[in-house]
Formats: sequence, structure tokens, C-alpha cells
Amino acid sequence: MRSDLADRLLAKVMNWDANDVSKFRPDIDILSQMKYDEYQQYFPGLRFTESLASWLYKMDFEDRSKLFLFVRNRLIFISAREMNQLVSQAFPDFIRPRLYKSASEIIGCSEYSVNKLDDSLEYKAILRKSLFLGLSDGARTDVMRRFNPFISHEQVLPFYLIPEEKFQELKTKLKTDLEKFLDFENKLVSDKFSNLILLDDFTASGTSYFKYDEKEDKFRGKVNKILNKLLNENNLAQLFDTEKIDILLVIYIATTKAANIINNAITKWIEKNPNAKINIQFEPIYQLPDSINVTKEEVDLCKLLKKYYDPHIESDSYLNGKHDAPYLGFDECGLPIILNHNTPNNSIPILWNETNPNTDEVQLVGLFPRVSRHKK
Repeated sequence: MRSDLADRLLAKVMNWDANDVSKFRPDIDILSQMKYDEYQQYFPGLRFTESLASWLYKMDFEDRSKLFLFVRNRLIFISAREMNQLVSQAFPDFIRPRLYKSASEIIGCSEYSVNKLDDSLEYKAILRKSLFLGLSDGARTDVMRRFNPFISHEQVLPFYLIPEEKFQELKTKLKTDLEKFLDFENKLVSDKFSNLILLDDFTASGTSYFKYDEKEDKFRGKVNKILNKLLNENNLAQLFDTEKIDILLVIYIATTKAANIINNAITKWIEKNPNAKINIQFEPIYQLPDSINVTKEEVDLCKLLKKYYDPHIESDSYLNGKHDAPYLGFDECGLPIILNHNTPNNSIPILWNETNPNTDEVQLVGLFPRVSRHKK
């Protein structure tokens, strides 16, 4: 749809006069051009302005202004460029300092002796003995490699469930690369990794990564699966020097809630596994403040969210989180967050409602429709 036609449609839906158009149209146009039009789940030809007009048209007229202002003033859209900027910071600002520290302990120098460490064989060996694994298709391992070309493509995998046929290849390539710049008798020559770097883009609740369930006294999440594999000495454990494994979970964006849940799980796991020679750390590149969240205390806004809530989105996985107020999103996170490639289900559902294929009724499809991994 042509932009001027979309603008007129939005003005008609909102019943704007000339003053309203001059006040709001520049904001919508710049937001669309700079960010929102890049949303990857829009079908071909659809842009933000017509999606906004269509979305608001399905609301009662008296609710449209409130919801429009909510989108204009509180929506947070994280673009591909912004996410890539965070990826670019991951290695130099968060991963490399930890590798420096490990190398400095071997050399016996300060971890801040950057030039000395960069030139040392010890640091180069530790860097090569680091395995980078993506925890989802949002991990952007390809972007990580392009920003850091000194990392071998043989040590970066976009998936954490490594097929068995890949294990021996990883070990052989590691030893071959180490022998290229170390003496064959050097104790650093090995076919075992010492560092495991886990990468992903976003977490709002932390539950899919690492959570301690106090009621059942169990750990859950992807990190727990990996730890179990390492402790049970299956094929994944054979890739690592089990005398000491350093694990760093790097997530580019995390909420404060997720950071607390993951850090609590790490503390509990260390307490319950005192003999495990595994060190775990978690590092969010950017931590979202709680102040962005929609809360139950915002009574008028919550009335609207509840009014337009569609319970058909409640898959089994959705109901695994806290859901006394399901209109606030998975685990009641209440986020006004949109990621350029998809909308997390922790965001408020009115923003991402999916089309229900099981009914002929007219559905309130979200402003940024979501594609879910978990179906009913």
C-alpha cells in the first residue's frame, strides 16, 4: 500500500482532524521508515502504518486513542542493526576479558596486560580451545563470526545439540590448529576444549535457559540439559577437559527478571554440585529495566488488554508460566517489546495475537503478528 494512502486510512480510523495529523503523522512515518517496516513476519507488501490502521479499526472507537498512544510512547522495537551492535560487543567487552584472565593465570601476569596477553601463545591456545554454541536460531553465530574473523569457523556452531558425527571432527580440527602454532610437546596441545560459550539473543523470563524449581527441587532449561550431558560424560563431555570447564552464557538482551532467575539457578546448581569442576557465569550484554514493563497497577491499561485478550493463544507451553493475568504475556512479563524477526510471547498478547486457524470468527490479529514454535 502506498504510504500516503496508508496515512489517510490511519487518519480516518482515528478520526483525526488536521491538527492531529500534523502532530502524529511525522512520528508514525519516521518510526515506520527507521524501524517498524522491517518486521519480518509482515506478509509481502504489508507495512507498519496499514497494520496499525487495521489493528486499531478492530477496536472500539473509544479505545483507539489510548492504544495508539501506548504504541507511540511505550513500544520498544529492537531492530536488526541494534541487535547486531550488541553482538559486536559480546566478544571484546564480555568474552575476551575472561579469556585474558585464564591466560594470565597460566603466564603469571596481570589480566590487564593486554598487549602481552594478545601476543602470548597461551591466550591464542585458550581462544582456540573455546567452543561457541548457539542456543536458538536467534543466536546470530554468523554475525559473531563476521565481527570476530580471528575465531575459527571450526569452533562456532549455530546449534547446541551437536550430532555425534561432528564430535571427532571438532576434536581433530582443534588439535591440528593448536599444533600449527605450538610445539608438539607443549602441554597446551590437546583435542579437548576448555571453554564453552553459549549464545542467544533474548530472554524475558529466563525459564527456557536455566531455572531452579524450588517446589520440585529440579533444574530446567537448555543450560541444565548441557550440564547434565557434561556430568554424565556422554559424547559432549568428551569434547572438554573435564578437569576444568568454564561455561559462559551470553545473552544479548535480558530482562532484570530473567537475569535474577538465571543467576539464582547458577548459585543453586553450584551449591548442589560442589564437586563438579565446572564454572558457570551469565552475562547479559544489555539488561532491560523493570520500568518498561506493563504491570497490574496500571488498571486502565490492563482493562483494555484484558478486553481484547484472545485465550486461543494459550498453548500448553504458554500455561507453563504464571498465568493469573495471561493478558500480560507469558509468565506475566508484561513487555512492550518487539524483536525485528519475531515478537516474544512474553510481550503483551494484544501486540502479537496470531491468526486462529480453527475458527471462522474474525480474530484480533496483532499489530506485529507472531509465529510461534509451540502449537496446540
